[in-house]
Amino acid sequence: MNLTIHQLAMFREAADRLAPKDYQPYLKMRRMLREPAGYDQKAFRKLFTQYYRLNSGGMSVKWKNRYFHWLFQGPPTGADPYTRVLRDLYAYPRPAGDQVLAFSFVSKLVAIHDESRPIMDLHVNNFFGLSAPRSGGIEHRISGFIANLNRIQATYEEWSRDPRFRRLLGTMGKNEDHAELLECHPNRLCDFLVWTVGRLRIGDVAEDSIEE
Repeated sequence: MNLTIHQLAMFREAADRLAPKDYQPYLKMRRMLREPAGYDQKAFRKLFTQYYRLNSGGMSVKWKNRYFHWLFQGPPTGADPYTRVLRDLYAYPRPAGDQVLAFSFVSKLVAIHDESRPIMDLHVNNFFGLSAPRSGGIEHRISGFIANLNRIQATYEEWSRDPRFRRLLGTMGKNEDHAELLECHPNRLCDFLVWTVGRLRIGDVAEDSIEE
């Protein structure tokens, strides 16, 4: 997905409007995970839950405990860190009795450990015109989700090879509050920009979506 002039203009506005409160909790979690002496898992869990609104999914306590079990031990390594976690968490119904494939939350679990992995949420879906399959078998839905994430990751990497976009990413560290952002992987910076475009409803939706 080539970066259009329209998208570049939206991202410039998003970079200007990105506020410390939007990313400081993430940077704090990033530092905690990299603390050689270890970190307070209870404090991390509270911060992660608040920042990523984990309570908004209506998940059970057992599901949340299992989720953080995966997060603290780290997701599986290799080309596919998602499937095993998604299958495992699917076995823990919500209080209403239904089972869900928590695609967005699992993308955040993986991405907190590997910043090259994109995050899937409502704003990302809307920007790219993508969503995980809502029908079909579990394996079909999971494979569709992973395919979409891989395509978004490839797009972020393509953008980051564009000199105009690289210059834009550099402006995200233009003041003291933002400087630590530049230590993040470029794909994570792309996440912040796409999320900000969606959250603040900057411009219209992206002119070009990834072709199905």
